[in-house]
Amino acid sequence: KLKESSAQVADMQVQLQDESVVVENKKVEVDALLVEVGKESNIAEEESAKAAIEAEKVAEIQSEVSDFKAQCEKDLEAAEPALAAAAEALNLLNKAALTELKSLSTPPKEVLGVTAAVTYMLQPPGTNLKKVDVSWSGAKRLMASVENFLQQLLTFDKDNFDLQAKEYVRRYTGPAESPDPTFNYDYMKSKSFAAAGLCAWVVNICIYHDIFLEVEPK
Repeated sequence: KLKESSAQVADMQVQLQDESVVVENKKVEVDALLVEVGKESNIAEEESAKAAIEAEKVAEIQSEVSDFKAQCEKDLEAAEPALAAAAEALNLLNKAALTELKSLSTPPKEVLGVTAAVTYMLQPPGTNLKKVDVSWSGAKRLMASVENFLQQLLTFDKDNFDLQAKEYVRRYTGPAESPDPTFNYDYMKSKSFAAAGLCAWVVNICIYHDIFLEVEPK
């Protein structure tokens, strides 16, 4: 029996050695798997960090867009009073008032300044403004048909006010920061009611367009 037991022990030792080899191999495999899992985990963490950074950038851009939109809306709201004033100025004009204006033989220079500004504003794009007739004769030709003249004012493309024409108009209105004290409705109505209405229209279209230019590039 002792011999049988010794033989069994020897067999068990051999089997244990075999199992130890298998266990060691499995351990190596597990260690390799853990290393791989660690690498994947690191990659996942890196990608997660990148995603968090991108999400932060997106949130920042969204905030900037929101602020930008709010500022644009605020700027356009500031332009609304100028548009309303320009429309009201045209409401003051009628055929009788413009006919009376046309009947002036020698209008005051302030009135000539108003009609010259309007003349420049109503020129088609691409016109050589240096050759535009802004004399009183030229103004009367512009107002020859009162109905057509009023229609031109009503349909004026305020958003696409020609910049060169605007420069010419500013010669009469003065710059936005220091307007000519004689180029306004209150002063002009003592010269001509119709000229005062035209003057108010010019001034407020310029105000609107100044604001529009500030908003548009945004």
